[in-house]
Amino acid sequence: MTANNRITNSHYQLNYDVSRNTASRDLLDMGDKGIIKSSKIKDAGSYYEL
Repeated sequence: MTANNRITNSHYQLNYDVSRNTASRDLLDMGDKGIIKSSKIKDAGSYYEL
């Protein structure tokens, strides 16, 4: 997470050394569990936040 409590798919990939598909799956799973919240933006520019 960044200082503003946001993370993008690409940041997740870099921080955890995972593929884009794995990052997407992990972020969606955490969103489904209510751990993080998806932004309203889809595709380029999307992010997740606490």
